[in-house]
Amino acid sequence: MNRLSSKLNYSLTRKRLQMTSKRFSKTKGYSKPVFMLPLISFISFLFCVESIPEGFEKTEHLPNAYVYSDTDLFINTNLNQGDDPKILFSENGEPFSGTRQILSKKDNTLVLEYTYQDGVLTLITTNGLNPHTGIESRGEFEYKNRKLVATRYFHPDNQIAHERLSSAYSDNGLHTWKEWYPNGQLKLEWNYDDNVIAQGLATSYDEEGNIVGQEIYEDGEIVRKIK
Repeated sequence: MNRLSSKLNYSLTRKRLQMTSKRFSKTKGYSKPVFMLPLISFISFLFCVESIPEGFEKTEHLPNAYVYSDTDLFINTNLNQGDDPKILFSENGEPFSGTRQILSKKDNTLVLEYTYQDGVLTLITTNGLNPHTGIESRGEFEYKNRKLVATRYFHPDNQIAHERLSSAYSDNGLHTWKEWYPNGQLKLEWNYDDNVIAQGLATSYDEEGNIVGQEIYEDGEIVRKIK
């Protein structure tokens, strides 16, 4: 069987996927660049609070001289059997729904934004360097049932640039990687397994939307070249 076609930039794209996977598999320090920050598990536990509702306890505080939070969140210390110990609460004692912003102390610019539904993290939005392009841009990290299911980076004009979807979005157990041109046209789409090995159909396009490459893969090798 032939190796993967260079039209799909498979080697480069696979490296990007492996880099992304590493970022979400290891906890990193707050001294890392902004785009590394979402890797810290439940980074919302970083900040001190001044007032604590009865029966609740402040979230763990890890000092940071550069950022602050606009919202105080709490954990419940009086759990009953079956209660979820990871639910975060607002000052009124209700599970928190809404956004929590992490801002720069230097100029009050937005660094991170966390979105919660009923006390559970559903989305992290970052402002920083896109690790794939090195360009300052927005990133989104979507969670379902506390698992990362989608990663998205955007061009500076907020057009989507890259998207990584976990198998939670598919019916075949595979993950999906997509790239877009700055004009919004889809550039590349391919599926891969847990080892970042191409499986199934992969298609690449030019900036006008014409298909310039299309193959079917099995275990990282072409089994059928369509175009």
